[in-house]
Amino acid sequence: MTTPLNTDGILYFGSLTGSGLCLHSQGRVADRDGWNVVEGWLDTFTREEGRDQTQGRARYYQRDGYSVINWWDRSGPDKRGGIHSAFVFRGDMTAVALLDFGAKVWPEVMARQPVPITVIGWGTP
Repeated sequence: MTTPLNTDGILYFGSLTGSGLCLHSQGRVADRDGWNVVEGWLDTFTREEGRDQTQGRARYYQRDGYSVINWWDRSGPDKRGGIHSAFVFRGDMTAVALLDFGAKVWPEVMARQPVPITVIGWGTP
């Protein structure tokens, strides 16, 4: 059985320090327990969006008790093409609430955003 994601809060997938993307828990430690739950969703985002990697362009996903908002984000340390960020929450949460909660838990991620995050669609992971 899959170990559930951190039920006490929200996870961040993206670039916090250095290059590369990782899944981080509130303790700022990479969380591999929930990786197999969300990996496909994060890949789905990059396939659905294709070449339009406009900063802040986002999709919202909800399935199997998880809510995810994923957006193109080169505002962090890793500026390469294809870099994106996501907030992952175990439970039902709207896209707006997920961004608000993410901003409270991960203020450094939201403070660096140069443009508003705009949900342009709902994905189907």
